[in-house]
Amino acid sequence: MAYVVSDPELELTPKELREFLRTFLPEYMVPAIFVRLEKLPLSPHGKVDRQALPVPDAENTLRDEVFTSPRTALEAQVGAIIGGLLGTEDLGVNDNFFLFGGNSFLGIQVIARVREKFGVEVPLHTLFEAPTIADLSAQVAQLRAGSVEANESNAAH
Repeated sequence: MAYVVSDPELELTPKELREFLRTFLPEYMVPAIFVRLEKLPLSPHGKVDRQALPVPDAENTLRDEVFTSPRTALEAQVGAIIGGLLGTEDLGVNDNFFLFGGNSFLGIQVIARVREKFGVEVPLHTLFEAPTIADLSAQVAQLRAGSVEANESNAAH
């Protein structure tokens, strides 16, 4: 995570900031989340007061896309799973799991919790291909519809 203080008139996107920072930093050091501040909080000694830095939320986090709340119950449930693992409730349905701190280990936990909650087997690679709440929810809905059809077909035989 990085805190950004800039001219309020300047429209910065996380994508632009990441591209810029990649010219100076190795990939593993490029922040996933950028929080915009009017000014850095300072201690009485003039140093950055790390304890006073705000937690990222929907209001202060720079996004590549406009924040979109869950539109369906399924998106809300998948969002709760992902947000719980990432330690945030302020994820929009178009926010990328990996850009908000997700990794392979957390991805395995997402898949396990989705299996537990919805009774569908989502391959791990699906999360890499569909890393947003909206995309993963669509995959879950598709798998659920397929398993309902399979159950109905088996019951008919």
